[in-house]
Amino acid sequence: MTSFKLSNRWNCIHQLIKQENTGALREFSKRIGISKSQLNRELTDMKLMGAPIEYNETKKTYYYTEKVEFEFGFKTLGNRELMKINGGTTINFYDNLSCPVRWDSPNVYLHYKYFCAS
Repeated sequence: MTSFKLSNRWNCIHQLIKQENTGALREFSKRIGISKSQLNRELTDMKLMGAPIEYNETKKTYYYTEKVEFEFGFKTLGNRELMKINGGTTINFYDNLSCPVRWDSPNVYLHYKYFCAS
């Protein structure tokens, strides 16, 4: 499955949970067009990523136990957001350690591990 399809599916799942209008698992899976087992896997994955999802047996709906938002995509960072970012170091080529590297510009923030040569 492409990332685009997955993000659309998760957004649909998120919106229904947020509205507390999912129905039971069978109804929920039919509403979004996937099998019950696939929906169960998606809900498990969302929970593993920190989504506080529970099921209310009385109301027959999934719901969030805390207020959350789901975002998938890219966001341009302005100076205010960049000022809030902590971390990054300067590369020291004399160390044999993996060094986190950070480049800043008004609109881009990248962070990855760079393995220094010995």
